[in-house]
Amino acid sequence: MNVNVCAQYFQRPRDPPTLSWDSGFGKWPPVRHGSPAELEAMRYHFPVRASRLSGFFLAAALCSSGCRDEHAAAPSIPGATTNKPPVVQSIVTGTNRAEVATEIALSAVLLDQGTNPSSLEYGWSATGGTFSGTGPSVRWRAPVTATPPAHEISLTVVERYTSSGGGSGGGRPQQIENRTSAIAHVYVNNSPAELGGLAFTFIDDFIHTERTPAYAVRNFSDNCRGKADELGDVVRNRAEFVIDPTASSFTLRSITYNTPANVPTQATFATVRLNCHFVSTSRVTGITGPADGICRLTNVYEHFRWRLCESLFDPPAGTTSSFIF
Repeated sequence: MNVNVCAQYFQRPRDPPTLSWDSGFGKWPPVRHGSPAELEAMRYHFPVRASRLSGFFLAAALCSSGCRDEHAAAPSIPGATTNKPPVVQSIVTGTNRAEVATEIALSAVLLDQGTNPSSLEYGWSATGGTFSGTGPSVRWRAPVTATPPAHEISLTVVERYTSSGGGSGGGRPQQIENRTSAIAHVYVNNSPAELGGLAFTFIDDFIHTERTPAYAVRNFSDNCRGKADELGDVVRNRAEFVIDPTASSFTLRSITYNTPANVPTQATFATVRLNCHFVSTSRVTGITGPADGICRLTNVYEHFRWRLCESLFDPPAGTTSSFIF
């Protein structure tokens, strides 16, 4: 059987080089004997050397219809088959916040070049919490505490395959492993505890007149007009009353959220109500007396935490109060 063997340039050289051929079998042209089936299964290598050629690519190939020296697609050269590693474009969380002990869905968006995603291995891990499910889509259950508030979700995708040999493998098939990783962050809140803590801290600061007004409103959002309004109220209260912290008391009444089911998950606004009993002495009259009502504190969720927004005092229905809160 005769075949044409040609050398193709993949960038035309300025001066034609001198080529020397070597069949690899000790004589040229190469001669092999055997049955048609055996000959068909044989692989021939024809090294070619080029002198006076620098900076240009040259390859030899078996050609069935003659040789061309124009720019052409590179011929197939014996060597190891390799896969491009898969790329994790992103981890889709649907939300980047979760309440303690609740679940959120996680999915990997994968860009793979040649491998069926179902044949890949997915390794999920996190700095806290637990996973359920396997593969590119799982569920993550947040820990029972909100400390630390931020958790890192990590995904490692592993692709394993067998190469066709060649290259440094000496023609033997090789086990190849590609790895790629991605991370996402989820912030965990215990909204009832955070909101209750903000309310109790503010009222405790409010009834202690030795604490400055600016200190008392430190947990209010700078984006809420209520911060400036409450700063003014605290200043006026300090000027007109002296509150007795030992005789005053307050207890949690309710927490409501701006969600359809009145749950903290994904809420952005919340209202905390407390039963408040203030005992104070007027600096003008010297009279000591109580002021009872509902302390109503609004809160806004921003930068993955709750902040106070507005503070109001609602006296019992049908009554009025001169107490400033």
